[in-house]
Amino acid sequence: MGAYSYKGVNRSGKQVSGSVDAKDEAEAKAKIRLLGIKARSVNSGGQGSKMAWKPISIDSKGNVSIALTPPSAKHSEISVFTKQLSVLINAGVSVTQCFEMLSDQVVNPYMKFVLDSVKRNIQSGLDMSESLAKFPDVFDELYCQLVRAGSAAGALDKMLEKLADYLEKSTKLRRQLVGAITYPAGVIIIAALLLVFELLFVVPMFEKQFKDAGQKLPEFTQLVIDASNGLARNLHYFIGAGIGLSMLFKRWVSTDSGRYTFDKFTLKLPIVGVVIMKVGLARFATTMATLIAGGVALIETLDICARASGNKFIEGEIMKVKNGVSKGQSMAEAMGQRPMMPPMMTGMVRVGEASGQLDIMFKKVSEFYEDEVDVTVAQALKMVEPLLFVFLGGAVAVVLIAMYLPIFDLANTQSQ
Repeated sequence: MGAYSYKGVNRSGKQVSGSVDAKDEAEAKAKIRLLGIKARSVNSGGQGSKMAWKPISIDSKGNVSIALTPPSAKHSEISVFTKQLSVLINAGVSVTQCFEMLSDQVVNPYMKFVLDSVKRNIQSGLDMSESLAKFPDVFDELYCQLVRAGSAAGALDKMLEKLADYLEKSTKLRRQLVGAITYPAGVIIIAALLLVFELLFVVPMFEKQFKDAGQKLPEFTQLVIDASNGLARNLHYFIGAGIGLSMLFKRWVSTDSGRYTFDKFTLKLPIVGVVIMKVGLARFATTMATLIAGGVALIETLDICARASGNKFIEGEIMKVKNGVSKGQSMAEAMGQRPMMPPMMTGMVRVGEASGQLDIMFKKVSEFYEDEVDVTVAQALKMVEPLLFVFLGGAVAVVLIAMYLPIFDLANTQSQ
């Protein structure tokens, strides 16, 4: 990924210059067109839009700080910034002053860097949406499109209010999805670690006592002891295999085909798949309602929704709907041909198209599926929680029972 500087003309006919990050010149030109700029020259080596990442840094006072991951902005920070920006613009504060004021109160250094950079870009001649689009890791395509539409309509403050609401809903859905997945995964990981701890440290202590007693062990106990010894002897191989498999999995998932296969598989998982699907539908409906209300064209809206879905399989389904609409089908008709799209959503869209209130219908659909996600997550946790505790207790109990079987046998022999 490198920086490409450019000079050109924006939609207002104003001379502008700047830079974008891209892997090659073709991608740089595509990003520049997305900014609404007709480029006259594109050259590699321009100033990038990324803040330098230093894993270890020392400030002027000698304080050492460690950053394990590259700088980023949280969704909650972007949502708060958007709401505050809306209030300031509504109060008549100029855009550059808004960014200056909000930058002064931001705690996150990266967010401060982004806001300062956007302010300088606006001062150099870029409009607000073009300046924001230079930081796609903070302000995505949907954000920039709505800011552009709000600026063109002279209702930027109202559009930013819609954006803030959208970001809040999107953050809530993301948290629900993460919560539904991480809780079971966390319990399973804890159970696995406890099992490994028992096999490596608890079982050897019992094994030594059994050897000293010269007692013949039950088959189940001997099986657990053999597993303990095998794990201890080959622990480095297991760790190496685990690291290797995780690296291969990460590399596979980074490919389009791998990501598509994995995302499709997650939708078929019991309980979790239902949650992922409903979160995807809620996010799709919320994004559609926000973009259509913002005046973005339907084809472009579907394109943005597909890329913002976060799931390659759902993205593919939305792109098929977009292809149907681009060929002349109504949206309801195109959605009806996709098995993923529920009949209720398709019916609501059909009514919205007939009444000219498609954004309102999508808003109602999004509210319905947001409530559905709440109910589904609550029910899923109620169902899964007892099973997880049984699994956690079972992982510990199996080893303990195996170790105490010889003791029980010895007690029975002595009593006879």
